[in-house]
Amino acid sequence: MCTFADKVCADARRTSGGRGNQRVERTFLPCSFKSLLPYRQARKLGSIDLTSSHSHPLGPIMVLVAAGAAVLLGLYYYFTPLTGVTGAPGVLLVIGSSLALVLDAFILWFGGRGWLFGVFWVLGLLGAFGTIVAAWFLHAWWLAAAIVFVFAGLIVTLAGPSQPRRAAA
Repeated sequence: MCTFADKVCADARRTSGGRGNQRVERTFLPCSFKSLLPYRQARKLGSIDLTSSHSHPLGPIMVLVAAGAAVLLGLYYYFTPLTGVTGAPGVLLVIGSSLALVLDAFILWFGGRGWLFGVFWVLGLLGAFGTIVAAWFLHAWWLAAAIVFVFAGLIVTLAGPSQPRRAAA
């Protein structure tokens, strides 16, 4: 279904009885996803574009998923017997820093671009570095691997578009 918008929909031809393209005035029409995209984005639909959408940026999503996995792995290491670090205070530190990275992902996602973005990007980088060092000292290799993905998400976040994309008129 098309969203509420004033868009010309290529599939409207089929639903309008062959009268050609029509201007859709705040109605729902069964349209394909490609017909709602601007031409430049429609050409990239078959390829992977890391910064294709402002509402769902890949970088903060990567940070969020990887930091969430780090929280779950930290809880596993803390509560599971015979992991070697069961009940260790260092694991609680890693859990806390991973929760801070989850919060950082939400701030990077919804905060926009500006000096606040830069501050929280640097704090996320420092938090990920401290967390990977703590995971290294705890010999929690899966946790360290999750934080590597946090680093990758931070790099993708920095490489994203500098201005939010506006809907096509």
